[in-house]
Amino acid sequence: MPPGDGLLWLELEEVWAWLGRRDSMEQAWEQALTLLPDAQLPRAWCRGGRQLRSVVCHPEASFAAYGTAESLLTPQSPAVRPGLS
Repeated sequence: MPPGDGLLWLELEEVWAWLGRRDSMEQAWEQALTLLPDAQLPRAWCRGGRQLRSVVCHPEASFAAYGTAESLLTPQSPAVRPGLS
């Protein structure tokens, strides 16, 4: 895996979530956040919110992730639609 590809780190984070490896999931998430461009962060946080709500079943963390996504939105942000990665 290319170490500088934030989108691949998001994919890895989801794999760890499905496997129940919370520590590995969080490490991959932190790595993804450092590598993704600012314009992609709202979408990443929305994706994280969905995973925390569904895969991990952590409603409080999911709500916080959605709040972070909202706070990062700017008029220039690309649309964040449900179901899109």
